[in-house]
Parts: sequence; C-alpha cells; structure tokens
Amino acid sequence: MEEKERKSLTVISRWVLALIVLKLILFWFNLAEFVSGILVFVPTYIFARKITTVKFAMLYSAACFLNIFSFISLAHLHARIVCKIDDKKPKRAKFLE
Repeated sequence: MEEKERKSLTVISRWVLALIVLKLILFWFNLAEFVSGILVFVPTYIFARKITTVKFAMLYSAACFLNIFSFISLAHLHARIVCKIDDKKPKRAKFLE
C-alpha cells in the first residue's frame, strides 16, 4: 500500500473514532435518535465509501439511526480501516469457521 493511501486511511480512522465519541456524547445527552443519526449519517457514509462498496456504505450509515447499531457499525468500520492499513484480512470469529 502506498504511503499516501496509508496516511489518508489513518486520518479516516481517526475521524471514525471521533464519530464514535460524538455518538456517545449525543447518546449521553438523550438527543432524539433521528437528530443524532443525521449528524453521524453523512460522515459515516463518506468514510465507508472510501473503503467499501456503495451497498455496505449505505448499511453502515443507515445503522447510525439506531443507537446500539450505530456503535457496532462504527466500531466495525474502524476495524476494517485498521485491517486495510495493516494489509491484513479481518479475522473471523471462531464459531463462524
């Protein structure tokens, strides 16, 4: 992987972590799920589109409207970005093998 691409993915990875923190703060202040979902929806789609297809990017961003699924989808997106930075394949859970 080129150094330029690695740096851009590292920046995206940090922004995804910032989105997780933002979502936690919005969840803490009990903002309506729709409002907090809108604030996280667009950046999640943009960041997910950098590493995956449109279909999966829409799934990641659509999950941001539901509180518990948004944390899971953002954490999964962050893990996929880190795996791509390290040139590793994501590990599967043992029960799936």
